[in-house]
Amino acid sequence: MHRRITDKEINQIVGKMKDDYAKIVLLSLETAMRTSEIASLNPSTDVDFENKRANLRNPKSGNPQSVYLSNKSIDLIKSITPLENGKLFSINEESMLDIFNHATKSLGINDISFTDIRLEAICRLSKIMPIEELGQTIGRKVGPYQNDQHLRKYYE
Repeated sequence: MHRRITDKEINQIVGKMKDDYAKIVLLSLETAMRTSEIASLNPSTDVDFENKRANLRNPKSGNPQSVYLSNKSIDLIKSITPLENGKLFSINEESMLDIFNHATKSLGINDISFTDIRLEAICRLSKIMPIEELGQTIGRKVGPYQNDQHLRKYYE
C-alpha cells in the first residue's frame, strides 16, 4: 500500500545513501521522473535551463514529455558531473530500487517504496500547475474531453 512520504523520512533515506543515489531520489521528488528517465538525462542536449524544462527522449510512458524543473532540480542537475556519454548516472532501475529498499529497511521504514517518491512528487506538482501541464510532465494525456480521473486522485 502506498502512502504519502514525509520530509523527515526523505531526509533520513537520502542520509543513508551515497551522494549520487541521494540525488536521484531528490530529483525524482522534484520532477516526478522515474529512475531510468533521470539516469538517461543528458544535461547538454535534454535540459533547457532557461525555460526550466527537461525533454525526455524515451520515457516509460511512450508519450513525449517535457518535464518541469524547479530551481532545486536545476541546482541538483548542475551539481552532477555528467559521465563521458553525457548522461547523469549509470544505474539501472533495478539497482536503484535495491539501494532505496536497503536504505528504507535499515531505517525501519517498511511501508514505502520508490514509487511513493514519484507519487509524492505528483502531489506536490499538482499544487503548482494545471492538470494538463501535470499530465504532460508525467507523460499522461489529459484534457477537458478526456478522462483524467487517474490524475485527480493525486489532488486529494
